[in-house]
Amino acid sequence: MDRIQVIYVFGSGHSGSTLAGLLLGAHSRIECVGEVKQYERSAKRDRACNCGRPIPDCGYWQEVHRLAGFNPALETPAVNAIEQERFGRINTAFIRAVLKHTGKEVFCDTSKTKKRLHKYLSCPEFEVTVLHLVRDGRAVAFSNQRKGRVFRRYCHRWNKRNMREKHALFESGLAPDRYHCIRYEDLVANPQETLSLFQETLGLDFEGGQMDRWGAGNHHIGGNHMARKNEGRIRLDTAYLDSLGTLQWIVATGLQARALKAYGYAFSRRGMERQLGRT
Repeated sequence: MDRIQVIYVFGSGHSGSTLAGLLLGAHSRIECVGEVKQYERSAKRDRACNCGRPIPDCGYWQEVHRLAGFNPALETPAVNAIEQERFGRINTAFIRAVLKHTGKEVFCDTSKTKKRLHKYLSCPEFEVTVLHLVRDGRAVAFSNQRKGRVFRRYCHRWNKRNMREKHALFESGLAPDRYHCIRYEDLVANPQETLSLFQETLGLDFEGGQMDRWGAGNHHIGGNHMARKNEGRIRLDTAYLDSLGTLQWIVATGLQARALKAYGYAFSRRGMERQLGRT
């Protein structure tokens, strides 16, 4: 049996994974259900997927369960299984069922974590392409601060995810031609050109319908409110440029300097405003 084609979105939270998943999932050959890592918790707690129905009552997920041979009334499918063989077996059944139900060929998981990606890479059933989404680390830390989290801690976490954990991917067997990096800012500014370049590596053309990311509906799990609301045109979130104090900007830039330079972000606030077309 052919290996399953998986796009795995890797990166920090608040870096555009929901937007990327919605756009990719609007392709006629790609199915994205959001953050698969959230599936078990969401199903057990009767949380709704983005169609508005609780997962156990959603027709989409009921059919996926039937095709995969799962009986959620007895046990929620352990898509986060710790043991590698069990992880491979359950996720293979889960993803094949999603693709069979939708008639698509490529599966997209926006879970973002290194741990889940390593498990995919260790499964011979999957052929994984990594889409690494990066956003200005100061914006990511600011977004977490708005949720009551510690600003400095998320400066460090951004560094870890986008530098140390990124390099560890290649040590765990990821082929360089299976890794692609996209900046959130570029995706928002020009989604068609940015995704066209990525999809070409998979042998997929960009489709006009991908810009209508709400048109086909979605059954995403996790992610932010973009997956649940039609917000019209895609907008770049630049609130951090106006809201971060001078001291926070200096601290974050100092902590993240090496990574900011590696990904092409200006150190100064004015430099970022120029990059983002605000001057």
